[in-house]
Amino acid sequence: MNDNIIEIKIKLAQKDYIEYNIKTLSKKTRGIRMYGIFTFILAIGIYIYTLFNMNKDISSKMLINGGLGLLKIILVVIIIVLFIRFIVNKAAIKTYKTNKLLQQEVTYRFGENGFTIESESGKGNISWDKVYKICRVKDFYTIYISNIQCYVIPRKHFDEVSINQFNKLIKVKLDKKKIKI
Repeated sequence: MNDNIIEIKIKLAQKDYIEYNIKTLSKKTRGIRMYGIFTFILAIGIYIYTLFNMNKDISSKMLINGGLGLLKIILVVIIIVLFIRFIVNKAAIKTYKTNKLLQQEVTYRFGENGFTIESESGKGNISWDKVYKICRVKDFYTIYISNIQCYVIPRKHFDEVSINQFNKLIKVKLDKKKIKI
């Protein structure tokens, strides 16, 4: 490795690819989850308020039915969340198994003018001005070349020195708005 070049060799494991997909799903659905949590807390609050402010018009049977309805809603939400995770997991497995390029060893070389990606299928150069953004999602760096297409590099493939060099390099070469680390 040159002083000016950061070289990372990776072979993306299926486990890492699935984990990345689950973590990006989690990040993308954060707002929806917050809305669900707010709605859930509101529903419980209304139920408790009704429970403590019972008058003669509300029978205990209605409160029990309301509580059972609340439990049904909670169960449905839990099933939906687990189902979405299951679907994302299955889709990631299928994508990984059918995409032979994901399974190849790839060498990334980051330098002053951009970065090079090299595998047995070919070699490509991307200049820094063509990078859409760079993010860190938990244990992964993602280098986006469009709003939906990115290169995924597990952070475990960097040592501490190369992480520091990489972070310094992208801070110099990219606009602050393009860096989400």
